[in-house]
Amino acid sequence: MMIDPIWSWILPVFGIAAVWVGPVNRWGWALGLCGQCLWLIYGLTTHQHGFVLSALLFGGAHLKNFLAATRRESLGMRQAGGQP
Repeated sequence: MMIDPIWSWILPVFGIAAVWVGPVNRWGWALGLCGQCLWLIYGLTTHQHGFVLSALLFGGAHLKNFLAATRRESLGMRQAGGQP
């Protein structure tokens, strides 16, 4: 099965953006999680099970970091007197 080479550019962008933006803003981790969903689809479509496993593991890490960042932001807003 031939996959369009554009995927080799699109998929890494999600991962790089997540690592770059994630520590500053929780939406970076959400973007990374979306990217892992694309890697999962890519792995399933191309029958490359290493990508499937990798997407599940990295997706779990992105989800964990997203939830932790969400908690931190929520606590920060409460301490600052903002709405949770």
